[in-house]
Amino acid sequence: GQGSQAIAFTSTAPTTATFGGTYAPTATGGASGNPVTFTSATPLVCTVSGSTVSFTGAGTCTVDADQAGNTDYQAAPTATQNVSVGQGSQAIAFTSTAPTTATVGTTYVPAATGGASGNPVTIIVDPASASVCSITGPTVSFVGTGTCTVDANQSGSADYAAAPQATQNVSVG
Repeated sequence: GQGSQAIAFTSTAPTTATFGGTYAPTATGGASGNPVTFTSATPLVCTVSGSTVSFTGAGTCTVDADQAGNTDYQAAPTATQNVSVGQGSQAIAFTSTAPTTATVGTTYVPAATGGASGNPVTIIVDPASASVCSITGPTVSFVGTGTCTVDANQSGSADYAAAPQATQNVSVG
């Protein structure tokens, strides 16, 4: 009868995998001489192209390794490797420049862009700045002297963590 063969992963699954990242698994197979091929058992979390695994969602990525048989050897049983895939990161950047000569009675419309979660960036006035400025819609009004702190936030999604808060300070004279 045909001989048996086995597959062993020679690469260690990454411990810090995140959405959008990649990984190149390696494995050895049996004596059939056929290559070990990789596929994804969880295509919503990861995909495989050649020997590169791309993380397409947060969750558990299961990479399957297979090796075909030949006339002398049976196909190797599928070997699996699981990779825990965390949420991707995102960042907020102010696209407007804070006024350098803000005075009581003037206004400013801050603007910012965020990460790939698709959620909007929300802009608020830090509550500690309530005596210096207020916000109505997109417009910040300067109502007192001091430092007005404008905060920008963006929530996360299934695949992206919430962006760290971005802050812009405006000196009001």
